[in-house]
Amino acid sequence: MKLIEPLASGIRGAEIGSVVLLRRGTSTNATYYTDFEFQQQYSASPIALDSNGGAVLYVNELVDVIVRDANGVIVREFVAGENATSVEVISQSFTGVDYEDGSSGANKPTTLANILDLWKTSSGTIDFKVLFNGTPTLLQNAFSATFFNVRSYGAVGNGVADDRTAIITAQAAAVAAGGGVVFFPAGTYRITSAITPAGGVTWLGCGGQSTKIAIDSAVASGILVLPGNAAGQLTLFSGLWFGLINGASPGVAIVYNAASSGEFHFTDCVLGIDSTYNSSLVAGFGGTALLSLVFTRCYFKLVGTTAQLITCAGSQRLIVRDCDLINTNVVGVNMVDCQDNGVFEGNRFDWSSATAGPGIKYLNITPSVNGAIFIVGNQFAANASIACIAIYNTMAVPFRDALEYGNMFGNMLASGPGCTPYGYATDGYAPSSGFVAVGGHLTRLARCEGYSTAAGAQNVDPKTYGTTTILKTGGGNLTVVSGGKGSMGDRWTLHIKNTTGAPITVAGTGIIFDPAVAPLPINNNGFAEVQLAWLPDFAGASGGFWYQVGKAVLS
Repeated sequence: MKLIEPLASGIRGAEIGSVVLLRRGTSTNATYYTDFEFQQQYSASPIALDSNGGAVLYVNELVDVIVRDANGVIVREFVAGENATSVEVISQSFTGVDYEDGSSGANKPTTLANILDLWKTSSGTIDFKVLFNGTPTLLQNAFSATFFNVRSYGAVGNGVADDRTAIITAQAAAVAAGGGVVFFPAGTYRITSAITPAGGVTWLGCGGQSTKIAIDSAVASGILVLPGNAAGQLTLFSGLWFGLINGASPGVAIVYNAASSGEFHFTDCVLGIDSTYNSSLVAGFGGTALLSLVFTRCYFKLVGTTAQLITCAGSQRLIVRDCDLINTNVVGVNMVDCQDNGVFEGNRFDWSSATAGPGIKYLNITPSVNGAIFIVGNQFAANASIACIAIYNTMAVPFRDALEYGNMFGNMLASGPGCTPYGYATDGYAPSSGFVAVGGHLTRLARCEGYSTAAGAQNVDPKTYGTTTILKTGGGNLTVVSGGKGSMGDRWTLHIKNTTGAPITVAGTGIIFDPAVAPLPINNNGFAEVQLAWLPDFAGASGGFWYQVGKAVLS
């Protein structure tokens, strides 16, 4: 409320006169009050003035004030009240300017007009509307045209009601609107059969621990069955948990088939964890190259099954980044199968709880001519009970391999029986008329193996380690036996120290030293260091050999 101060002080010449209050720029009487608490409201006009030409009046709008003397002659006209440009606002929510030092910041004076203009700048239009597809729209309408809350379409989310129809209806509304967000408030959304997601739609939950899409069926084909979207059409899933309810035991959680295509991205989602789940979390069949599956910051966990977490057959594109892949079942099998076009980056693989089975293969890959596989910066947990392999190539003729680097293999080779970073059905490279040189195991460059021996021969593993050190303590000359072959482009450093008490020579099996100095001569208390590279053998069946690169360092 604003006091009309000139009237309160009294206007000279208007003693026992009158005043009229009109709404600014009109001939309509304004509403006025005789108290600041706006309890006494009047609209009578004119208003009598006292013997000082004054009156106590409050208004909550701009008014035109017309003051007359006792004879009805106008003695003054002015505008009173308040408008947005003259209302001062000091708030931690808005930036203003200090009157004294000119500094700018929160809790500094600004005006109501500036604050209201900020809304227009932010929303893009006037009248507290927002621009939606270029059209001024009420905020509630803009949200309802973008977010399709499954609760508004009949979903309950209590884990009891069947919410499948409501979810499908909300998704259909988003599709009809040209795309949008199907929103799931926190809750458990029970479905009794699989749902086919739509292209161009986002499924958004409140977090993997808060919003659960749970299937309650022993015969359903899965939770989601991926459709045949147009090439490049994107469907997003974020903040959701896909699992089971009431002890159901259906098939694969995320299913694709030969007709599936388009882009499907899962971010901050949880898959599995249920103790009764008895099948893979992501799997399918078919060879279409138009299907792309991307998982980012997701949590995969199987508890009561020997199934694989992810199976990607054919030439689909599979990207798994910054995810946790965990199986707590005691029986080991393959954790992830990938044939082509795979990217595994910054993930954590853990099946350390397995105590039985044929052994663990974390990444079981079968790359072919359709696309290489990249394995970068992952962590693989060792197993203290059974054999485990971090990266395994099942190809009988691995003429195309995976590119891997920067991976960590826990305490493999030290913890469990036969735990190794790499394994192959056929080691090295066999002859191939369609040879394509791709890849290499670059993580091995930062790994070193060491031996101390007095024997005449020493087996080494340059496939797993980039550097091998041998301390020869006795027994005369040495033969270095390379049991591990390599990939095209691999490099290996061999360092040998002689403390036998006499000069020795070093020969190799599966290794070709420089013929000019082979076998390598090493003095007592001397050393030899040799740089070697892997060369596939195209003509023979041996797969290849390590050969010396440059001159050896001898002493």
